[in-house]
This record gives sequence, structure tokens and C-alpha cells, in this order.
Amino acid sequence: MLQLVGVSKHYGGVTALREANFSLCAGEVQALIGENGAGKSTLAKIIAGAERADSGTIHLDGQPVAIQSPLDAQRLGIGMIYQELDLFPHLSVGENIAVGNLAMRERIVVGRRRLEAFCRPFLDQVGLGCALGTIVADLPIAHMQLLAIARALSMNVRILLMDEPTSTLSHDAVDRLFGLIRALKQQGVAIVYVSHKMEELFQICDRATVLRDGQTIQTLEIAKTTPAEIVRLMVGRDLQMDVRVEPHTPGEVVLRADRITTQKLRAVSFELRRGEVLGVAGLVGAGRSELGASLFGRHAITSGTLQLNGATIVPRSTRDAIRQGIGLVPEDRRLEGLMMNMSVLENGVMAVLPRMQKSGFLEHGREQSSRRRRRRWPFSVIHRRLRYQR
Repeated sequence: MLQLVGVSKHYGGVTALREANFSLCAGEVQALIGENGAGKSTLAKIIAGAERADSGTIHLDGQPVAIQSPLDAQRLGIGMIYQELDLFPHLSVGENIAVGNLAMRERIVVGRRRLEAFCRPFLDQVGLGCALGTIVADLPIAHMQLLAIARALSMNVRILLMDEPTSTLSHDAVDRLFGLIRALKQQGVAIVYVSHKMEELFQICDRATVLRDGQTIQTLEIAKTTPAEIVRLMVGRDLQMDVRVEPHTPGEVVLRADRITTQKLRAVSFELRRGEVLGVAGLVGAGRSELGASLFGRHAITSGTLQLNGATIVPRSTRDAIRQGIGLVPEDRRLEGLMMNMSVLENGVMAVLPRMQKSGFLEHGREQSSRRRRRRWPFSVIHRRLRYQR
């Protein structure tokens, strides 16, 4: 159905794709895999019209095509679900599905009943039961992901590209998505599946194309390969996978919650010990994100007690939580965790500005020194929520 030959893409002096090749058959799910920076998302965006290749050819049904924009791709029956969701947060669920959708015959005025009749089957298909008038910004990130999938399905796609579609979905939502993918396969829809989750690839994909440093390395049949072989192709060498076998004994209790209650939580209790990773599990809407937000001072704790190192605390704001030594990696990294129009350095020190200033002025020497110290660690990002500055 689809074939790309010799596709290259450069961003200034950086080569994202180097004469990459890719082919896709009707009714198959093909994984597009590789390390970060291998060119997976770039290749998918070229197919979807969001990026233009510098060179190479694209054939659809054996005929050469020029995909200059997402609208061109939609006319050809190509849709994409982006890793960074391209939704309009201040519009409603129904408006997000209808806007720019060539399958909607109405172009100027769309009645509510017509909008409901058009959108509801696709929302039901992905298991999203919210009202069409719900503002997208009020949805959990997992529901936004389902909305993006429903919108793509509403465009009558023949080729569907999914870039990390399960990154925010719970287990039950993933099962529903896989069932939907299998149904689309039966209808002849071809799916490009970009994911880092190896178990998903072996569960849902038919073939896998491996990219490394912007080049196509090999295309394999999933049933005839192994995760170890795919990893070897991704990194270009054999890797020894180490498994932690030594028992780990956590230390003393550092954080204790006793029947914490907020507007969204009811009598939540747990203990967190020093040197311990405590998992919080539950379905979408069960309160996982709300618990983190409450500990970080975003939601007021109306009853119950919270103790940090034996002392009772009440985080009254995010600034107060940071002073107590509590940080939060938010569910939506892009919208809530980073200032996208600011530099890496500015984002890195924003949560600790009081330590970087003197008499109200930022001292760049301390700022640069903080950056150099963080380079010693594998991850140089301060995992704290920055939105309190707004």
C-alpha cells in the first residue's frame, strides 16, 4: 500500500533521516522502532504530511504522491496520532473531532444533533464516554489520548500512524485499544505503530522495521524474531541485560499518610520508606494523579494527617511543598512540567530560584555552577513541577 524509498531529512546540521526505506501492506500492523533520535517520529511525520522530506520518493498504491501537508495526507486516507497530542485544549471534545475534518460535510454551521451523531460512534469505539461539550483541558491526559485516537478514526483513514499511543493509558484502556487495532486490521487498515514497549510490539505487530541513526537497518517478521535480536539491531551490538537479584531492605519511614481526604480523594493511607520505590496503581479516574497533586500542594487536604520525617506537614502550595523537599513529575510533562519557550538551563533552575538569586537578582555564576554539578548524574533535569510560577 505504501512505500518510501531513499527518504532523507535534515534539521540544520543534524541528520534525522539518511536515505531511509519503508514499506507497509494493507491490513498489517508494522512496528517502527529504534533508540531515541533514531528517526522514528520524523519518518512518521513525513508520511502524515507534518514534515517534508529533503529527498526521496513516496508511493501510495503504486503511484508516486507528494504529501505537502496534513490536509494532503487526510485526502489520501492517512491519519496520525502524535506523541505530543495536537488537540485544541480550549475547545470542546466535539469541536476537536469536527475541526478540519474532511469527513464532516458541513463546513460553516454544524448542529449539535449532527455533531453528536457524527462523533459519538467514534468515542464509543475507543471507550470515551464524556459529553461532547466537555472542554478538552478539563480531561485527564489519558482521556485526551483516547480523544486523539477517536478523531483519527473519524477521518476514514486507510493508513493510521500511532506514535507512542499507550504512553498514558491504563491497562484496561490498552486492551481496548489493541482490540480496536485488530478490528481495523480486519477492515484492511494499515497501521504504523511506534513504541518503546517491547511487550506491546510482540503482542500486536506483524512486522518491525528497525531504524538506527536515521537509517533503515532491517525489517523483520515479529513471529520469527526475539526481543534480544531487535535490541541488538537497535543499538548495533549485543547487550547483556542485568537483572537485580540482591534483596533490598528499605530504611525508616520518611513519609506517612493517614486517611488523607481531599475533594477527589477519600481516606488514603500509605507509608513510604527511605530508599524505596512505592508504586501507586489504579484505573483512569481512580485518583493516582490526584494523590501526587495533593502531596505537592496543588489540592487542599481537608482531613487526615501527613508526616514527613516524623513531623506533621500541610503543603499549602507548590512553593511550600518544594521548601519541604517534595517534588512532582507531572502526568503531562509538556504542558505542566516544562516551559517550552524557555531554555534547558532556565527550566532546570526555575524550581530553585531562591538559591540562585541575591537581593532579587539572578546570579548567573550560581546558575552555571548548578548546571555543572547536575552533569555528574545520568539525568540532568530537575523533576519538579514548574507551573506554580504562573
